[in-house]
Amino acid sequence: MLGCVMPVFPLFSMKGFTQQRMVYQELSDHHGAYTLAMLICAALTVAGGVVAYYMHHRGHVITGMDNHIVWGLPHVVAVFLIVSASGALNVASISSVFGKNNYAPWARLSVLLAAALLLGGLAIILLDLGRPDRLIVALTHYNFKSVFTWNILLYSGFIAVCLLYLMALLTPNWQTHSSKAGWLAFIWRLLLTTGTGLIFGVLLARNAYFPWLIVPAFIAASLSFGLALFLLVLLWVQRSTARVVPVTVLSRLTRLNAKLALIALVSVLLHHGVNMLVEENRSFARLVLWPNSWISVWFWLGQVLVGTALPCWLFLKSTANARNTTLGAITIVLGGLAMMVVLIIGGQAVPMPVVDGFSIVNSSFQDGTVLSYWPKLAEWLLSVGGVGLVLFLALLGMRVLPILPQRIKPMPNVVKRNADVDAISKS
Repeated sequence: MLGCVMPVFPLFSMKGFTQQRMVYQELSDHHGAYTLAMLICAALTVAGGVVAYYMHHRGHVITGMDNHIVWGLPHVVAVFLIVSASGALNVASISSVFGKNNYAPWARLSVLLAAALLLGGLAIILLDLGRPDRLIVALTHYNFKSVFTWNILLYSGFIAVCLLYLMALLTPNWQTHSSKAGWLAFIWRLLLTTGTGLIFGVLLARNAYFPWLIVPAFIAASLSFGLALFLLVLLWVQRSTARVVPVTVLSRLTRLNAKLALIALVSVLLHHGVNMLVEENRSFARLVLWPNSWISVWFWLGQVLVGTALPCWLFLKSTANARNTTLGAITIVLGGLAMMVVLIIGGQAVPMPVVDGFSIVNSSFQDGTVLSYWPKLAEWLLSVGGVGLVLFLALLGMRVLPILPQRIKPMPNVVKRNADVDAISKS
């Protein structure tokens, strides 16, 4: 492990970055901050594992889910983490794909967080399904007519691409190929979010998810959610290790996050607007857009007000600072969770049309009514355990790998040229 340092990083210009080499280091334990964070994340992960073991033996009867709402809070958090994995690669893609070298020092952290987010989301889904031992069947028997088969390949491929990308960034001899690896990761992340959106977009029985316009909404949302989570991790690194992120870089990232949040909201509104034009999908769109149900409260208060309006006001009103950035990123995360609640849980709570042209008569089985749902303790612990696993993996990676930038070290040819200039000037 490298020693403890307290560097200050300037804003790198394109010219300056090509002449200087960044030196990276592992995460050091400043005043016990790393140890405390690891203990908290480990405790959350263990709690999630214990409750998953309990659910495996007792069944889903201990949760708030039932025969109507089979995807509850764990699926909300899991899908949120999976789509955020794509957006967490924003900084790395800006650096490697679009050539903005000002963001290059944080590309390694971006790739590491993306892989951790996907693993945490998949862990929640695997444990929530009730039979994690059956995963071997899904990995050895493929039905390419099913979108779930596509996603198994996309998820495992994304992890492999992230590892390849990270190796290209970590290995000096491979850094010339980092741009190619960045392009591969950029294309794969779009495929990943498309596959996740298609899980819902092809469910014809659930009018809330269909049509396929939910796919671009997922892509836009993933870019916003992942960048917000990256900003939170970046600010924690800055505070706990005394690193200073350039204000200009932080300001550009926050403004980009605000714009992505607006695009995500417009995409969701477009999805609901098209549903209003389709007869069989109109009931769900009305429940979302008209303030007459708990679904509309989650949408207007959660995604629109807290998840979009408030962070845009915080990010666009003035120069970025740690307090506004932290608050704005948290509100985007909360708005993202609200979006998933509306789409996943709200989509199941809406009555399914059994026969076209006929209304459903209410019965003791709650037919024809908008269902209610509230997660129980087991679901909360499993969801929080997945988040703890994400942070545990990210912190572990920062501890054992040179992920974080340390200082600028001049390239050898630049040192020699400067020495020659000094010698000429003295003579």
